Amino acid sequence: MMGQIIGTPGYMAPEQADGRLDLVGPHSDIFGLGAMLYELLTGHPPFAGKSTIDVLRRTKRGEFPLPRAVCPD
Repeated sequence: MMGQIIGTPGYMAPEQADGRLDLVGPHSDIFGLGAMLYELLTGHPPFAGKSTIDVLRRTKRGEFPLPRAVCPD
């Protein structure tokens, strides 16, 4: 249903976090794979926050720390 958020906060694409199911497609899956790769490389999810709402806000804005800032190695 349009406006409904589907996915795991912290790993979903911005259009998913915004509930824009009409924009969800294969590119959203690729974004999710990138989010998993980010965590494999850094040990942390790309989007984190104090609450689910905070995580969703950061996801919608694409606010995540650069991998080298999280894990310089």
